Amino acid sequence: AYIMCEGERDDAIRRAFRSYKDPDCDLSAVINTRCRECTERLRPVPLVHDEEMLTNPKMEVFTMYHHPGLFIVRNGMSQNTIKELFKAVYLRFPVDKNMSSKSVRCNLEDLDKTQKSVWEAQTETGIYFIDKLRWITLGYHFKWTEREYVEDFCTDLPKLLHDIAVEIVSRIGEFPNFTPDTAIVNYYHRADRIAFHQDEFEWDMSKPLVSISIGLPGLLLIGDDTPSTAPDGLLLNSGDIIIMSGSSRTSYHAVPRVFATCHVSCPNHRTRNGVTSGERDWSDNSGVKRVYNCKKSGARFVSERKRCQVCPDIEDLIGSYDDYEDEIRTVTEIPPQVFYKRLTEFASRTRVNVSVRQVKGS
Repeated sequence: AYIMCEGERDDAIRRAFRSYKDPDCDLSAVINTRCRECTERLRPVPLVHDEEMLTNPKMEVFTMYHHPGLFIVRNGMSQNTIKELFKAVYLRFPVDKNMSSKSVRCNLEDLDKTQKSVWEAQTETGIYFIDKLRWITLGYHFKWTEREYVEDFCTDLPKLLHDIAVEIVSRIGEFPNFTPDTAIVNYYHRADRIAFHQDEFEWDMSKPLVSISIGLPGLLLIGDDTPSTAPDGLLLNSGDIIIMSGSSRTSYHAVPRVFATCHVSCPNHRTRNGVTSGERDWSDNSGVKRVYNCKKSGARFVSERKRCQVCPDIEDLIGSYDDYEDEIRTVTEIPPQVFYKRLTEFASRTRVNVSVRQVKGS
């Protein structure tokens, strides 16, 4: 549900959105989930200690003092779970005949004739359908123009998404009857932005919304249920999870920016050289300047190379070729090594958000 803010009362929201979509904007007020100093501004939440299967034993949950019902989950999933999720959003969900963005869905008849996946089929102009993919709905399908779910158009919610959401929520211990049945998978490219909106069209709004981020980092702005309130900024990294519940369930939120690097240095604790020690900045702008700090010697290196197509840390993020080889063979006839190279290029320019929710009442 995308609602553009209009009128004078939303000046604070508009100013924030315009400011943060600028690549040179000041990020010092943004909370980076990977930064210990940033999370000191949050309130930790005690967890229910249960037998972990999909979640990470090092999972941490925080809330923001003035956003009741908003939970920020760090290290929420095990590394194996994250790899399975990457394989699902890149290989399983786009290949299945789920409802997806019109640019892909309108060509499904052609795909059926040629038996090609969205990774193989091309438009008349030579663009692969996967590069035009922006969203997929699973479970109850959402009609974007009417802004409503279709009760008689429903597929099964993948077990992986159901189990991740239920286990994350159960460890917080506040939502005992949460039974997710729907998910919306958004594929954000680096130039994409999502305007301020509310997720308020589920039939049972008492249930939480579990939003999982994987891939490139993204900047989330979140306010409250009125557009006149200035939003707070959260820099969400791959594997981070946001839970919106209670009064935060209908909060206005937006994504003004997707970063062009797997890791974003936190401006709140940079070194004198301007780059956090031991981290790597992959330039958002020109793409030719790459700065390195060596942990051992403290030396600083600047490489003036042309931007490569693959983020240098992408394998650490999504998994290695060996993790994908067998499943690649089941979805395409493209040689696995060629396909994996295309996959890393796609992942290097994409942030994926999976929002799992319960549409129907218990």
